[in-house]
Amino acid sequence: MSIVRIARLGVFAVAFIAPLACGGGGTIDWHRFVRPEDEEFARAFFDSVRFERVDYALGELSPLLAGMPGIRDSLVSMGRQLPHGPLDSVHLIGANRFTSSSTDRSDLTFEFHSASGWGAVEMVVLREDGPRVIHGFHADRLPRALEVTNAFTLRDKSFGHYLMIGLMVVCVVVAIGSAVLALFTPMKRRWAWALLALVGTGTFAFNWTTGQGRLMLLNLLFFDAGYWKGGPAAPWVLKVAFPIGALLTIRRVRSARHEPAAPTAPLAPPDPVAPIGSVTPLTETPNEGAER
Repeated sequence: MSIVRIARLGVFAVAFIAPLACGGGGTIDWHRFVRPEDEEFARAFFDSVRFERVDYALGELSPLLAGMPGIRDSLVSMGRQLPHGPLDSVHLIGANRFTSSSTDRSDLTFEFHSASGWGAVEMVVLREDGPRVIHGFHADRLPRALEVTNAFTLRDKSFGHYLMIGLMVVCVVVAIGSAVLALFTPMKRRWAWALLALVGTGTFAFNWTTGQGRLMLLNLLFFDAGYWKGGPAAPWVLKVAFPIGALLTIRRVRSARHEPAAPTAPLAPPDPVAPIGSVTPLTETPNEGAER
């Protein structure tokens, strides 16, 4: 197996295998994770804030949030920053739900658009042995749609972004190449070594939009690289892991190639064969006690 063939196989893995095995993304139906009543309640609260119906909004807050000093002024200020006219669209772009025996909590994120621009609002709908309430609320104006902000593009990216892509390519090439070497090396359990070559640990996650990274030491990653996108409006997160499995496999392959060949036992000499036409004398074994 030449180096050129291994490199070609690694590039093939980067383009096709790694995204399918290690990534995620696409369209996610967030409504599957949320109760319709919680989403309807959150939308009604959002409308009450942007239309400055402060008394109604205060009545929907949790006791802890309603008792905070200055909460009324915060709602009034937030309502003045939000669009008062009709909205062109309001989409649920993120959701998390936590349930227990006495608590049902939904964290919802909406993206809206109006004549004045784009915006996003985050709300926490909480229900604890009683009616549902708003336990958190935050809104921001956005310069553009989150789908555009979090799109995967190389425009205006730093050296760190290109370095991350380079590391992903190198790690995938090393993982695939070492697995192929293990398969074509005559050694014991080569299939197990080939699978081990595809496993990396110590995952580094890189947010493509913000450029921030996070290291997860106790994390395994197949093919040593991958990506994650939690929905159309979510940022791309690239992942790369230390190729510990590939390095161990390469070490095992080198050891197998330097092992001496097993000695073969010498062949036993063939038994002498009597020539054709000769007669082999028979020896008679006398029986004891027999008389002739």
